[in-house]
Amino acid sequence: MSNSNENDNNSSGSSKESTGIFFMETKNENSENEIELNSKREKNTNIHSNNEEQDGFNENDDQNGDNKRQRPTNSNTNNVPVLGISPPNFVSFEEIMKTANDMGRMALVNEIVLNKDFKLEKKDDENALEKAVRINMQKAFWDILSEQLNESPPNYRQAISLLCEIKETLLMFLMPQHTQLKNEINEILDIDLITQQADNGIFEFQRFAQYVLSVCSRLCCPARDEMIRKLTQTVELIPLLKGIFELLETMRIDFANFYIQHFRPHIQLASVEYEREKFKKLLQASQKYNIDVLEFTSIWLKRNYQTLDLSQETELKIIFNKILISSYIDLLRCVSSSFNCYKIEENLTDNENNKKEPIEDDYPESLLLIRAKIDAIREKVFKVTLISSIFVVTFAAIGEPLQSIQEFRLELKKQLNIIISSAVEKPLHLLYSKQCELKSIMDNAALQVNKSIEDALKKYHVGPNGEPKPFDGKKLESLKFQINELAMPTNRIRSVMERRILEFIERAISSSTAVPIQVPSGLSNFSTELAQMAGEFTRLVAYNRAVYSPYYTKIIAEVASPTHYISPNDLKEMEKALYN
Repeated sequence: MSNSNENDNNSSGSSKESTGIFFMETKNENSENEIELNSKREKNTNIHSNNEEQDGFNENDDQNGDNKRQRPTNSNTNNVPVLGISPPNFVSFEEIMKTANDMGRMALVNEIVLNKDFKLEKKDDENALEKAVRINMQKAFWDILSEQLNESPPNYRQAISLLCEIKETLLMFLMPQHTQLKNEINEILDIDLITQQADNGIFEFQRFAQYVLSVCSRLCCPARDEMIRKLTQTVELIPLLKGIFELLETMRIDFANFYIQHFRPHIQLASVEYEREKFKKLLQASQKYNIDVLEFTSIWLKRNYQTLDLSQETELKIIFNKILISSYIDLLRCVSSSFNCYKIEENLTDNENNKKEPIEDDYPESLLLIRAKIDAIREKVFKVTLISSIFVVTFAAIGEPLQSIQEFRLELKKQLNIIISSAVEKPLHLLYSKQCELKSIMDNAALQVNKSIEDALKKYHVGPNGEPKPFDGKKLESLKFQINELAMPTNRIRSVMERRILEFIERAISSSTAVPIQVPSGLSNFSTELAQMAGEFTRLVAYNRAVYSPYYTKIIAEVASPTHYISPNDLKEMEKALYN
């Protein structure tokens, strides 16, 4: 990373130091203003919970696709007395900011650990107005500086302030072993001495600028050499200053990404305990205000426990694993989602559904940091389910010899993937739930299938039964109808294909060894996608299970207690097993 000739003897020690710095807590000096918050768990008087039935995942979908999943209900039906209610809770602004900062750090560590390609990038302006305001403010700043330097005598105060900022940034880039370079920077960019010289009308900024650029050339990566070369040839003061600040900002990002890459192994080793500790503090803070930060996590695990028949199961490890694995697979279900947050109203437009608050954001709290990654895998499940279902319908209709032509299968898969991918640019929950959206996708897919068949007949000189003649028009119309029917949530083929995909992923996250997993029937053309989805999801599950195993084991022990006795020692063993 660095082109510096500095001695690197203490790099090992400095790595540990820097790892500690990475996780160093920062203090926020906020005002003592307090904000009154409505308690998340306040209930109205005389509330009674109702049972809800939702479509579920059943192992016998091939035989019966009409099974229902029972939604757990809130067992607390006691009346809340009007008198004697505890006073409103107050949370200080400092506590709110501390919690936000902790969650931000957890999210950053989580991203570094789970995303090997993670890197910081320069933030682009979100909209044209922001960009215009930023450009105008910067122009005004540099115009004022130019006016100050053109005064008689010149006013160097602001220029010296900028030089001081440049010096501090350079010092920030240095590693602990760069003592010689640090002393050199402090000596040449002596702000007190420079100020005295400026007061006497002497301000050799070009000399200081060239020195700054020489330091940058020693510290930065080779990719910035061209940027530095252009700045060394810049004569005018204002463009030179602007260029130096742009260079330093770029170097900030380069150095941050270098440190992330360099310390990633250390971060990975400490990340589970770090997230555990942060979440434990969050849990303790919320308990002061009677807020259950694992409410929806408990509902999620309980719901999936109720879908399993574990009455004959005696081994606790198997019980815990089955409940957890079923719960994780529940996150990927598209045909019949168990979560209210993915449900929409059919009669509303896309924009109205986007603006409308979900019925209830009941996503498990313990998964919020990786929700975007899980949703990305869910999107892939959705796409593979649709395309594989189209394949099943199509090849059942056209048969041989087109079915055996690999080039035809790959080309059809490519074209269908383009159609589905362009569709999923819309919010996923709209596609999962809204019939008109899926019907539109299937209609386009049907047209593409018919076109691909006609093109293949001409290209490969084959037809039904190997004869070089076109398909019967009625057969193509029937095929189009069957493809359009895949948009229906009750469609048997689509439900079965999704179930097979989820079963493949389930076997992957259940396996404790690297034994090859057989690709399910009808999905041989999607083995690469299946392996990718299973690999990504297995990694997420393993990490999440390790971090939150203390809470998962307690919740599962509670929901399973009516049928299985679980001692404190058993609970500790289960927590240890899940952590490992």
